[in-house]
Amino acid sequence: MLLPKGYEGTTLWEKSIPPQGATRIPEALDRLVELCIATNTPDEAKKWRAKRSKNPKVAHMPQEKK
Repeated sequence: MLLPKGYEGTTLWEKSIPPQGATRIPEALDRLVELCIATNTPDEAKKWRAKRSKNPKVAHMPQEKK
């Protein structure tokens, strides 16, 4: 999939991203979690949530519907 590869690519440049753009990295992780929820891939969602919990710059983290 392109979204995970895109996220991984941004991590290569993370140190050089200006602060106003750096908030997009945790947002990208949120979108990856949402994608995994929508495609019913809970193991992948768990992986992305773990990465997201290490990057709490933005408050939103998607949750699975109960």
